[in-house]
Amino acid sequence: MSNYKYDLYISLGEACSCSMALRNAKLQFYSYPLDWVGGGEFLGRTKFLVSDFENFIVKDDLEKAFEVRSISCQAYVRKSNKMVFNHDFKLDVPFDEMFEEVDKKYKRRAKRVLEQIKNSKSVLFVYLRSPESKAVVTDEQLIEAYEMLSDYFKDVKVDLLYVYCERGVKINKMKKYKLSENIRCCGFDYDKRDNEAPYKVQAKPLDMLFRHFSITDKHLTKENIKERNAYKRKMFCRGKLLFNPLSPLK
Repeated sequence: MSNYKYDLYISLGEACSCSMALRNAKLQFYSYPLDWVGGGEFLGRTKFLVSDFENFIVKDDLEKAFEVRSISCQAYVRKSNKMVFNHDFKLDVPFDEMFEEVDKKYKRRAKRVLEQIKNSKSVLFVYLRSPESKAVVTDEQLIEAYEMLSDYFKDVKVDLLYVYCERGVKINKMKKYKLSENIRCCGFDYDKRDNEAPYKVQAKPLDMLFRHFSITDKHLTKENIKERNAYKRKMFCRGKLLFNPLSPLK
């Protein structure tokens, strides 16, 4: 059933929905630095990976964000790059104390993702644009990002998938194109149309996309493998889709 298989799947953003979609499809089992952070530019996010996440979160660069999406956390935004930390700073813990804990957490995640990438044979980097986002990613930016990643992780087969929301386009009629053998792009409607939370996505069309991908055992625990295999069985019972979302690509 799976057309594409990788050792590792990494979310580049643009928000939590990308990591959630990968997790729902049993393609991601660990948390990485870019998973739960919103905002920021596409290339800026990519550059953190090739700089070992140096200065990923800087205390003096944070300020309270006006938009708060959590009842238990205070959102903070980095002034220099507009990346928003929505889920890290608990309301009932002083900022200074909380920052130390958050900083350590992101350093652990950075170390984890860099080690896993370097110990993989193949990695798919995925960027899922938020439905309400106006920050279009150009072909030139995608090529630059791919070149940065492939140059930095020289011993790894690196591929890049860019998914954008194209309203009114059903997934079986998705717009799709291939910039190179390693860069694929597709657009279809996954907007949940929630006026109060315009960033929310529909799970079903994203699930239909990612069910064509699979993950090797390379970085998985026995429990992860069990979850993945159970998901595969469920997808098999649903039957094959009548279309392949990414191939052939023109």
